[in-house]
Amino acid sequence: MTGGMRGATHGWLAMALMLTVALEEASGTPLDAAAWARWLPATVRPGGFAPLSPPDAERMELAFRDTMRGRDNRADWRRLGFELAWPDSATLLIGERANQGQGLYLLRPERTGGVFIQAPHRFFDQGTGEITRRLFERGGVAGAAWNTRHRHETPHSDLAHVDPSPFTAFGRAIAATHPHARIVQLHGFDEKKRAAHDPRTSDLIVSSGTRQPSAPVEKVAKCLKQADLGTVSLYPTEVEILGGTTNATGRAVRAMGFPGFIHLEISHALRNRLLADPDALARLDGCLAG
Repeated sequence: MTGGMRGATHGWLAMALMLTVALEEASGTPLDAAAWARWLPATVRPGGFAPLSPPDAERMELAFRDTMRGRDNRADWRRLGFELAWPDSATLLIGERANQGQGLYLLRPERTGGVFIQAPHRFFDQGTGEITRRLFERGGVAGAAWNTRHRHETPHSDLAHVDPSPFTAFGRAIAATHPHARIVQLHGFDEKKRAAHDPRTSDLIVSSGTRQPSAPVEKVAKCLKQADLGTVSLYPTEVEILGGTTNATGRAVRAMGFPGFIHLEISHALRNRLLADPDALARLDGCLAG
């Protein structure tokens, strides 16, 4: 471990200790079924979406950066309308106080890289939020993000396609602090609707959001093709649609020179299989991390 990595880890541990002893929110309550239901309800809660202003997006990105570097920035998160909690000694939760669509975030303090998962359409792309949760619970994921309002609630509430947004702030912070990590965004598609535009059958479409697949995307696609998860197609060489080319997070991190954005489109049948078959989920997890 390098000196910089040790410093970041020690910073995280110090922050965890300070939060645990000083914050009422940091109660050590584990993420059991009740806690997950509180933070990730199955349906959209009453409230209203509040677009993130450009200045607040910049503040949120800086807050994520400081948190990922192990700095104690509780006051910054409070000003942004979030609360921090430590469900256990290894996990930091960042959740909004009001249900205004700014998202839920979980980070693992000891990670200095690895895989970060985003589920921007969990109320629309059924199963993607739960798949993200289960991937995080497996322990190999460094961080995860979920939307908290429906993508179609307003013209600005689709966190995969607007910038500024909390997800682009999260992505930029990852790119700045973990340049060798992977940001994997999960989406779902309807097989029948897809077939009307492209007759080739796919269970999983992998892309980098560009017409030229990146090296990380090619590596992940190669692994997934050998993972017994159905037909895996690489965009655009093997399928011409659902390539994530309008994705705001992908565009934002590529502008920073970050090559690790991976866009996954998952069929309804495969989403159901991943939720029913722990071995299939483990193989997906392994390919994303490998």
